[in-house]
Amino acid sequence: MRTVLNSIQSLNWRLIWVGTFLFMGLYFVAFDKQPLTPDQIQEIQKDLPLEIEPANEAPKAASAPKKNVYDSRFDDQVQIEDPNPVLGTKWDSPLDAIPGRLTPEENEKLRTDAKAQKVLDQAAETEKIKQAQKDKSKDDKLEENRFKEGKLKEANLKEEKLKDDKSKETPKADRPQEGKSKATPKEGNLKGRSKAQGYQAKKDASKNNKVKEGQKTAKPKSPMPSKATSKNEKPKDRAKDDKPKNDKSKPGQPKKAPIENGSENNITEEEAKEKSKPENSEGEPKETKEKVPAKKPDSKAQTEKVSDPQKEENEQNVDTDEKTALDKPVPPEDYVAFCVAVKDQAPDLPEFFIHHYHHIGIRRFYIMDDRSEKPLSTTLEDYGIPDQWITFESQTPYNRAGGQSEQLSIYTRCLQTHRAKHTWMAFIDADEFIEMTAGNETLQDLLHELEKHEDIGALAMNWRMHTSSGLKTRPESARKAFVDCTWDDEEHNGQTSHNRHVKSIVRMSKAESPIGPHLWNLVKDAKTVGEHMDPVTSEAWRWPITRNRIALHHYAGKSREEYEEKMLRGNAMDDPKTEAFWNSLEHDQPQVPCPEMAKYDP
Repeated sequence: MRTVLNSIQSLNWRLIWVGTFLFMGLYFVAFDKQPLTPDQIQEIQKDLPLEIEPANEAPKAASAPKKNVYDSRFDDQVQIEDPNPVLGTKWDSPLDAIPGRLTPEENEKLRTDAKAQKVLDQAAETEKIKQAQKDKSKDDKLEENRFKEGKLKEANLKEEKLKDDKSKETPKADRPQEGKSKATPKEGNLKGRSKAQGYQAKKDASKNNKVKEGQKTAKPKSPMPSKATSKNEKPKDRAKDDKPKNDKSKPGQPKKAPIENGSENNITEEEAKEKSKPENSEGEPKETKEKVPAKKPDSKAQTEKVSDPQKEENEQNVDTDEKTALDKPVPPEDYVAFCVAVKDQAPDLPEFFIHHYHHIGIRRFYIMDDRSEKPLSTTLEDYGIPDQWITFESQTPYNRAGGQSEQLSIYTRCLQTHRAKHTWMAFIDADEFIEMTAGNETLQDLLHELEKHEDIGALAMNWRMHTSSGLKTRPESARKAFVDCTWDDEEHNGQTSHNRHVKSIVRMSKAESPIGPHLWNLVKDAKTVGEHMDPVTSEAWRWPITRNRIALHHYAGKSREEYEEKMLRGNAMDDPKTEAFWNSLEHDQPQVPCPEMAKYDP
């Protein structure tokens, strides 16, 4: 049995091998063919309906295929020759032969010319704008010069008119120089008289004047312009008082004294007072003889000299009133002050005072107590710094503005009360701490640099908002405990971050009123800038967020215990914080480590 099985098994393998070889032989015989020779290929190509260029010949011009059974698009009426007798070799397609159609090269040239012309037009427009600006500035300058010339001519006309009025009002005795330039018959007769007659006339006049002045020695009258009823009446009255009663000499003789003392028309007020003293009437006859007639022109001259300085003094007083104490330098400790609106936050104030007193150099703190249950001035015995630098101002209920404007009302009162004492004032809260981040630069250095620019009225500081750092209860120090902050969202320039908010340090000479808790209305042409002098034009924000020179750390939430107290306490904006703000601070925004404030001690 075993032998039979072995023989069958051997037979099976033999059959398999024989079948395989037979199949392979039949396949090669039936299907396998030898590669075609070049001659065979050419023979095959001759039978094809389409012409195919032999591989070894030069290419011929492309032509349309011949009509065949496989393509019925061509008929006997259509004949395309190569090259085309109409198009030739200039055109790429029959469409290019359409009248007015341009070649690609011509189109490219037109595009290049159009671009060049556009550049030339822009340059011409720019030059036209510049020329228009130059012409406008030239016209403005000419207009300004015309205005100045008109003002100058008007002033000259007024001055000439005033001189004419004065010359008409001045008596003949006050015009000694006219007598010298053009002699009258009377003066010619006077000059022709002998010296003896002239001296005699003077002596008689001096005696009569001495008698008159002796009667008035008890109360000498000072020739002040305020006692004159008018400019025209004063010289006449003085002339009547000073004229000798018993003088029988000719009119031309006593008028010689003003000619000698004609220069006294320009005497000062002090000299006029000296002449009004009693000793002028009690002195020697020689002095009386020379000075008594001089009172007549002196009164007019004194009116002119005193009236002008009084007018100038009044103008100076008006200018002085307009200049407030804001333009005056202040002591170093008063250069920058803090105004802080606070309610029931006495435990938070010592660290706030200590940080800014020791590390920022602040010496003036105005604590605006907004109706705390217990007055902040008496809540703690020691606030960590000398009491002399802290001023507590209580806010009575009937003074509250109410609504969203209460904090703004507090800031406005702080500005009105203390602005004249300081150059800058920071309006921040008790949970906000300033940090100078640029090495040795101080807050005063930064503000001094900004003060050099007259158009800068306020500095906006970006927040660095701290989270609770997972604390449930109040820690001993906020700076050392809360070391996590919300992100700045640099990808979107901080537009979705809490830190885009700012608070302001305001220049007192440029401040008008607060827009809100964050920014201020300033005088015309003044602006709020960031630490890099970049303009801040929004109502409360500045982005991109930067703190390269100054940062404002805002401990908005603190621990859970403190935040619950904050929700119950409310704020000066009558907008108390809610759970939504806590969630946005603790959960909604990503957090980053910020331990930089923990280094400060105390």
